[in-house]
Amino acid sequence: MMQGFRITIRGDEVIAALSRRIAELEDQVAKLQSDLTLPHPDRSPERAFVPKQSLELAIQNHRSEIDTLVFFRNRIIETENYVMDRDELRQAHLIPSPPSQEDCGSV
Repeated sequence: MMQGFRITIRGDEVIAALSRRIAELEDQVAKLQSDLTLPHPDRSPERAFVPKQSLELAIQNHRSEIDTLVFFRNRIIETENYVMDRDELRQAHLIPSPPSQEDCGSV
């Protein structure tokens, strides 16, 4: 009986996925910082009425995730093969996370 799911993946693929996610997070931080400097009515529509403290916390959380991903990315060896399970693939952003209940709506 097979327990779980594991796959072998090359280091360069892991590095590329982590780099894409880092770039996405850096873009999000830049947008949040831009909104942070603007008065409420001039912010992007999705953050027009978000409190300053919430924007600052989101920036801090994104930066923390960036630091973690950079730490891991910088320790991956391109030519090595890595055996990863489903959770590790999600953490490396090689597969999507399952939708949360909020994404699905409540029944």
